[in-house]
Amino acid sequence: MKTVELENIYIGTILTFCENAAELGCPKDKTETEKVQMKAYKIELLVLDFESVGQEDIVTLIEQIKYIHASVMNIQEKDIGNWHDDHPLNKTNTQKEEYSRLFSLS
Repeated sequence: MKTVELENIYIGTILTFCENAAELGCPKDKTETEKVQMKAYKIELLVLDFESVGQEDIVTLIEQIKYIHASVMNIQEKDIGNWHDDHPLNKTNTQKEEYSRLFSLS
């Protein structure tokens, strides 16, 4: 597996992660575990693989992000053709529509 810095991957949805785990409400010791109200989040991301990182390494990068316990439950790959400035995934006013077209359930 090649090593790629997460910053080198463009992620359509920008997520900001706290550098301090305490800010996230993480327990400081085992006695605090019972007091923490846990939540689960389903996050759908669009990852544009400009660096040809590949599906397996992208999953690994996401699952190894500090301070969160992420598991990639589903991944799909679509050919989006040649990239250019006017590509519908490169425009905020057409990105959601193109995403829906590419990954529709029909």
